[in-house]
Amino acid sequence: MNKLDIIRLALKNVWRRKTRTILTVSGVVIGTVAIVVMMSIGIALNTNFENQAKSWGDLNVITVYRNYNGGSEGPGFDAKTVAEFEEIDHVQSVMPYKNEYLKLVSGKYVAGVSIQGIDPAKMSDFGFEAEQGRLLESTDKLTIVMGAEVPMQFYNPKKQSGGWGMGTAEALVDPMNDKFRLTFDTSYGEKNIYDDGTQKKAKIYKINVAGVLKNKQDGTGWYAYMDINELINLKKEYYKMTDQKINNDEFNSYDQIAVRASDTKYVSEIQEQIDALGYQTNSMMQYVEMQQEQASMIQMILGGIGAISLLVAAIGITNTMIMSIYERTREIGIMKVIGCKVSDIRSTFLLEAGMIGFLGGTVGIALSYGLGAVMNKFGTQIGSALGMSIGSMGDTQTYISIIPFWLALAAVAFAIVIGLVAGFYPALRATRLSALDAIKSE
Repeated sequence: MNKLDIIRLALKNVWRRKTRTILTVSGVVIGTVAIVVMMSIGIALNTNFENQAKSWGDLNVITVYRNYNGGSEGPGFDAKTVAEFEEIDHVQSVMPYKNEYLKLVSGKYVAGVSIQGIDPAKMSDFGFEAEQGRLLESTDKLTIVMGAEVPMQFYNPKKQSGGWGMGTAEALVDPMNDKFRLTFDTSYGEKNIYDDGTQKKAKIYKINVAGVLKNKQDGTGWYAYMDINELINLKKEYYKMTDQKINNDEFNSYDQIAVRASDTKYVSEIQEQIDALGYQTNSMMQYVEMQQEQASMIQMILGGIGAISLLVAAIGITNTMIMSIYERTREIGIMKVIGCKVSDIRSTFLLEAGMIGFLGGTVGIALSYGLGAVMNKFGTQIGSALGMSIGSMGDTQTYISIIPFWLALAAVAFAIVIGLVAGFYPALRATRLSALDAIKSE
């Protein structure tokens, strides 16, 4: 028998008992749907958290802080530290931050704003995007870029007492058109009960606004940004004007350093190396990896539950094939007598079992996609009925079920393998039948 004859014979035998075949295939369908849908829920959990984490911050970025052990300072945290981090393998970019709380003034409106000094040349490396205007440039002087929430922090001190984070629901200033000033005097424009008239006043600087950042959920919207070197120089000038002692170590050290990995797969490795140097680190990838571990466990548990259904289907395939042997004993004997190879008989039965697995797997995948679509469409209503929060997280859409293409292929392949394994014993039994006894069988 050639291969085409074997395929034709297998197809004929599969459809010889349509009802029994349909019932057996249904078992595989149910098993496939169970394992695919169960695993898709675990995949959706993992994907949802990863997307949510991305909205909170860049997964490639590691934030580094100086480590204080029992009150004692850890290793240095200055330009040498930045250079040291840049030498670590797979580090794409490093940017230091220095933070100062200053007062921004525009006409009758004021705002206490946290100004972060950064390297303008590296803003794009760390995901800064301008909604209006542009980002900072290295040639900018007395220039800031506002976070999206900063314009809402302005208030009229004559009508409202405020502080950091105390603003209005709507912006009272136009960042790109209004004029702005900046000062280290955080009580500027407001009554200061502690000022006895002998304190030296801080200088007022005319400041330019280059742009406003896109509003993201990563916290950048609450800050304004300035060239770090210019911010340090302004602070030194303020210290001189107010007769405060200038400590170069204080001015040259940073509040935090951001390290960007070239790929998310290197984040943990880089983070471990920085921790080993004596610093404290934090990254969104830490939380993603923790969630991925939990999601993997959930996938294994749910997948195991689904696999039990497929195992039951495998028993059904074995039963169907054994019954087929009893019904076709005489046919098998005739095939042997006329010279059909034992391998052809075995291949025929294995092919029949594989076809049942393939049909069940294919139909199961189609139903899984349909069931997943229904779960995603009505997930919010289902979640509300169960008291769960399912739907969108901010701008991030969440899903109950996600079936990637690889899972669909793997499920069909697994169903075929289950069919072949389940059909192996019946096929082996068919090849061991005595030809003469089989012919005599009724």
